[in-house]
Amino acid sequence: MKKNLHHKGFTLIEVLLTMSLIGIITSISYFGVSSFNSSTYDAAFIDRLYSDIKTQQLKAMQLTKGSLGVNSYGVYFQKNNYTLFTGDVFNSNDLDNYKVTVDSGAVINEVALPDNSIIFEPLTGEIKNFSQNQNYIDVSEKFRIVFSRLGTVTITMTSNE
Repeated sequence: MKKNLHHKGFTLIEVLLTMSLIGIITSISYFGVSSFNSSTYDAAFIDRLYSDIKTQQLKAMQLTKGSLGVNSYGVYFQKNNYTLFTGDVFNSNDLDNYKVTVDSGAVINEVALPDNSIIFEPLTGEIKNFSQNQNYIDVSEKFRIVFSRLGTVTITMTSNE
């Protein structure tokens, strides 16, 4: 007489194997999403920065007068922020300055500009303090923003992340 034994449930090896696979899939998903979030922060920051630069250039080209009657407009860059200003030079004490703090996730890594700023000429929109050797900023080790004498802005990716 044969006994017919039917086991219901899983063995310890089956449970451990399943848990391992779930852990691997979860960790891959987490790192993929966190990388995506970092890229999203960088892209949003680049868009805002580009828009602010072009707005300053347009104000200069339209001869928009600042509170002091000045027509030059510029952007001053620092590691964790940049400042929109009026005038021929950046003055940190000017109350009309508009300081923009860099969003979390994005960082201005390197500023290779004369006096850490770009200043746009009235009417033409050309860069006043342009230097061929100092004409870019790097953002989050992924993007380089390059300026030409005429005020053209080119954004390129510096790595394949």
